[in-house]
Amino acid sequence: MKKKLRTVITIITSLAVVAGITVLLVAAVNHRNEKLCAGFEIKFRGDDKEWFMDKKDIVELLEKSGGIKIKGKPIVEFDLFKIENKIQQNPWVKNVDLHFDNHQILQIYIQEEQPVVRVFEADGKSYYFAENRKVLPLSNRVTAKVPVITGFPTELKSNQKKYKTLVDQIIEVSKYIQADPFWKAQIAQMYLQNDTKLYLVPTVGKQTIQFGTITDIPKKFRKLDLFYEQVLANVGVEKYKTIDVQFEKQIVATK
Repeated sequence: MKKKLRTVITIITSLAVVAGITVLLVAAVNHRNEKLCAGFEIKFRGDDKEWFMDKKDIVELLEKSGGIKIKGKPIVEFDLFKIENKIQQNPWVKNVDLHFDNHQILQIYIQEEQPVVRVFEADGKSYYFAENRKVLPLSNRVTAKVPVITGFPTELKSNQKKYKTLVDQIIEVSKYIQADPFWKAQIAQMYLQNDTKLYLVPTVGKQTIQFGTITDIPKKFRKLDLFYEQVLANVGVEKYKTIDVQFEKQIVATK
């Protein structure tokens, strides 16, 4: 009997403690919600020291587009999900995180999209591709140091399957070039011919590298590595007019 009584007392005491804590939490939340927003801070996340966006771009989305009032507004009236969606309208925004700190300041943390390649269409229009094929507009603040490809076929957009395949291939070869210090410095530009044939223009030397279709990328670059190390290192980079690596197990060089 005493054991059961102790159990009942313990349960009642625990429930009272939980109820008390709940009341305090609710009171604390209500007290905080009654407070007014003291302002906001925008912070960009990442390793880069230069950003493609400006803080004023975010401020414009917050205060001008839709007239969202920030400072002086009761915290309880904030729809953080709605504000996140508003900020996501900027194509350069990859992720956004919002929360109020202990000083009632709305903290806005933004992670930018990272361009992988800059594209020039046949009609001269230019933009970037992110790794997920997302189209990123040019920035007035920073020019991304990424591979450049010209001659992108505008008409291909009507065929989504071919368009996605080509974009994925361009992204793949651009990432390969970016990851290799030698080719990152050596490839000045790429250009497309007949929608599928890729050509590389070196920084050093006047030759053109005929890459062919954008397939077997590591294998073709390994052949180029060997040709540069074993041939051009001995005869000089001006010796050949073209270097063709599109054929299986061979390199065709034209003087």
